[in-house]
Amino acid sequence: MTSRHVLIDEPSEHFPDRIEIELHADEADLSRASVLSVLLHEQGRAVWRQASDSGGEIDVAVIPLERDKLGFAPPAFTPASLQDSLGEVDVGTPLLVVGFPLGFHDSRFHLPVARQPRWRRRSARASRARGCSSPMPARTAAPAARRW
Repeated sequence: MTSRHVLIDEPSEHFPDRIEIELHADEADLSRASVLSVLLHEQGRAVWRQASDSGGEIDVAVIPLERDKLGFAPPAFTPASLQDSLGEVDVGTPLLVVGFPLGFHDSRFHLPVARQPRWRRRSARASRARGCSSPMPARTAAPAARRW
């Protein structure tokens, strides 16, 4: 899962033919990493899937990956990892955003940045107007054991 503008961005004329994903090569030694190069098109068609909501397309996309090319099989996010309903997330609710902004990460263990913003607006349309439409796994009042 990534922001769609990483894969294609018409306004800035960003049209890469591939992305490179840095992966842990050893589950026991996170300092060992490898790079997986993923083509973004096959037979002239995009391999990623564009996300949308009731207002139309949003800046979120997913790319299918072949598990056998990943080395060890890391635990994956599932729908159970995400908040069930945005109605349960009120203004001021703590969230957890995990990612690699502009490729930034821990240089020894190749771990992502985790940030804790606050939910500020309910409108997806208002968020898109400001260019903010990233998915955010949320923590509920009683956090469950993390699977990741």
